[in-house]
Amino acid sequence: MIVEESHRVETRHFSIEVVFHRHGDVLHAALLLRHAGQFIGMKRVDHRAGSNAVGTEDILQAIWSHLALPPPIGGLPDDLPPWIRQHDAALTLSGNPAKVSWRDNARMLERAMAESPHDQRLNVMWALNLYARLLQSMSEPDQWLSHEEWQAIEREIEETSLSALGELPKMPEMGLAFAKLLLFVNNEHTELAESLVDQALQHGSAFATAAALRGEIAAIEGDIDAACQLYDEALELAEPGTEFFIYLMLLKAGALRAGNRLDALQALAERLRMTAPLAHARLGLLLAPELNEGHMSRTVAGAELTSAIAAHMLQLLYNVFGRRFKKLEHRRNIMNAPIAAFTAAFGDDVVSESIRSGVADPA
Repeated sequence: MIVEESHRVETRHFSIEVVFHRHGDVLHAALLLRHAGQFIGMKRVDHRAGSNAVGTEDILQAIWSHLALPPPIGGLPDDLPPWIRQHDAALTLSGNPAKVSWRDNARMLERAMAESPHDQRLNVMWALNLYARLLQSMSEPDQWLSHEEWQAIEREIEETSLSALGELPKMPEMGLAFAKLLLFVNNEHTELAESLVDQALQHGSAFATAAALRGEIAAIEGDIDAACQLYDEALELAEPGTEFFIYLMLLKAGALRAGNRLDALQALAERLRMTAPLAHARLGLLLAPELNEGHMSRTVAGAELTSAIAAHMLQLLYNVFGRRFKKLEHRRNIMNAPIAAFTAAFGDDVVSESIRSGVADPA
């Protein structure tokens, strides 16, 4: 029996085994959910209850939990990071690979947290979903976050991560998730993040994720060569074309742009255009090796962008990539060309004060 209902689920590897047992005048049934033959959940159905419902939502919740939550520490070298697992879980259940995932994951997490309020892993997954919401805001131009909303979400991510850190010995599989979250919200957390990565490597084998995080730390600290080498190590373990592979390519693109390695950036951008055209299109400000005013003016006019959208795009580029580099030179290499292109098209007001201060000479 294959799970289908009205949901578009990637069901090739999921199946339900139905086991019946009659006791007196009651027909009991158990629905055993399996993934690639592995038992992952069970749902009881009692016909006496007067309902023919088979608990589709419960089944979908069990599938989501199996896909989204990381395996126990000691997984495979190419295991997906928890933030990619969660994203992929929502896309699998929706059947739409281009969909924004954070809303679906929020619903699943709210239900899971209500059923298991003491499971600290879910708090970390909630913080990861907030991180996904920030990243995916570039795909929701009609609902872009204000500066204040962005900062509030980042504070919640940081507070949730730091408050749950003491529970890490009980959930070592979340160590790399803590490292990712803390690196994203504050580039002063690099020492703590590095210790979390080292600790995870002592107990597990998630080599690709660990290499990616070490690459981020190297990039943040200004060692672009080391960062690119570590990203390449992770890419060798990742499956081409997957969300994880694309994520790693974007991290490397940020490092190449920061290091002004424009020839290498052009080659990577072309590879990404062939692999993930949607990601390539959305991150043109980062990926285009050269951004002159004429090129961007045509792009702006062709996309019918407004000054408000341009300001949001610059802020997203700075929040996700630019500000994370500690070296002023690297922040400028990320931001200067897009700033010049958009100010030529829309005026100086498209550049926020946080961006201006981030690329300005020290006082």
